[in-house]
Amino acid sequence: MKLLIIDADYLSNKAGDPVIRLYGKKVDTHDEGKDVILHAKGFEPYFYANVEWSAKEDVENALKQYIKRIELVKRYKPIGYQTEKSEMIKIVLFNPKSTPECRKIVEAMDIQVMEADVLFKNRFLIDTGISGMSVIEFDQIGKELNHYSNLNCHELYIVNYKDIRVTNDKVNIEY
Repeated sequence: MKLLIIDADYLSNKAGDPVIRLYGKKVDTHDEGKDVILHAKGFEPYFYANVEWSAKEDVENALKQYIKRIELVKRYKPIGYQTEKSEMIKIVLFNPKSTPECRKIVEAMDIQVMEADVLFKNRFLIDTGISGMSVIEFDQIGKELNHYSNLNCHELYIVNYKDIRVTNDKVNIEY
């Protein structure tokens, strides 16, 4: 199925995991223009800390109730012109709502924090390459609800975010 993306936000499911909600219109189907909500599961909130891997344990101990894991990554620093990537840690959280608190804790350790100000829904859109009015495609498995009145849409689908493909087809639909 293909969707023209109109908007995005996120919510937490019953287990407390963040789920991205993509609002869109069907394209290239007999019922083009129908409202669809797509729940994209599996995307995790994260930010970076400019610190050596040897400081991983200190950061882990300070954030233990908030973090899923810490990864060593190579990234360009966002300050000035960089010719080489630098090692830093990627802090993956359970819940995007804990990002501001985690940021304060890490900064209090005199560690530079990067990209903690990027909203969760925007991070998802950036990382997946989706922008407003993008056309995405996903397999139609996982249809959960049809004509569910409280959602104000015709259909709702739940998929893993990795199963979403950006096509950016040019479309012209009426709605």
